[in-house]
Amino acid sequence: MRYLKSLLLASSLVAATGCSEEGYVTLFDEDGTWVLIAHDIDNTGTYTPIDSATREDKFLLFFTRTSGEEEIPGGKMAAASCIDENDNQSPVSSSCNRGFQCRCFNYTFNEATFLMKEYVGEGGYLFTPEEGEPSPEEQVTVLVSEVEGKAFTYVFDPLPQRLFDSDIPTSSAYQFQQKANSLFEGTGCLETCGI
Repeated sequence: MRYLKSLLLASSLVAATGCSEEGYVTLFDEDGTWVLIAHDIDNTGTYTPIDSATREDKFLLFFTRTSGEEEIPGGKMAAASCIDENDNQSPVSSSCNRGFQCRCFNYTFNEATFLMKEYVGEGGYLFTPEEGEPSPEEQVTVLVSEVEGKAFTYVFDPLPQRLFDSDIPTSSAYQFQQKANSLFEGTGCLETCGI
């Protein structure tokens, strides 16, 4: 199976570079809903699965590509974090009993690299950075890689500051798996981000 994937990727590379000078290729098709299934927030090298049914399928990304065929792949990403009565939105400890907090990003995606920049969604705001934290207005480079033995599952390393407890420059890493769009639709974040 891995050989077939490699062969298909190689064929895609040849086809893409043969069709245009740019030849943009992405590691995977990002469109749709991605659910956080495990995290390495403290950069220990060990992934911790989402350990509570309360938090399962409650930390999500939704990508929609808006770029044209000849442009670098890119579009909008909405992120939904479940929150509790104390505004806790941590994938480690939130009780997820009070809806979702939304964050909105523009992105480009080439090969295995996303470039993400946050924008203010409807009724939203950008966080005020503490000393030493990057500004939410700064572009963030996110590297992605395939997770061995798990279909449609990729590591994102890191995520933008404070998203799912991401702490830049610490290299927090997250495993996301593609799932049904219906999981994201109830968050309200598509509307917030204008998607």
